[in-house]
Amino acid sequence: MKPHKKTYKRIARWRARGLSFQQIASKLGVTKQAVHQMFHGIGRGIYRPTELRCSACKATIPRHGKWIRSARVLCLKCLDKKGTRFPQRLRSLRIAAGLSAKKLAARVGLNGSTITDAERGASRLRPRTLAKLTTVLGPRLLAAKRG
Repeated sequence: MKPHKKTYKRIARWRARGLSFQQIASKLGVTKQAVHQMFHGIGRGIYRPTELRCSACKATIPRHGKWIRSARVLCLKCLDKKGTRFPQRLRSLRIAAGLSAKKLAARVGLNGSTITDAERGASRLRPRTLAKLTTVLGPRLLAAKRG
């Protein structure tokens, strides 16, 4: 049975008053996980905010996709200032370019999982692949690590 819209509003009001998910669940007679999902809009097609925050300076980074997770990314200013590793540099530049991992992979002629693995640091990319990525994301991708 789907909850009624009034239930969502009641949950929001109770949360605004400071009640925990467990307290609200007790009032509604459901699990706290169900209340959490209703509160956060899971399963209702509610999209996340359209911005991310730089993990260094907390500046707003525009987000172009619907479901980009709250990944640790750097804005372009911090990317140039801080010494960063390749995986974080790749993710930050990809998001700044407004590309999903799947779309970036398609432009370069790879599988989407190859990009996500490289962003996690789980795999290394071949020099030819790095050259293709550099043509799409720019020379900042291969900038030397600075202290």
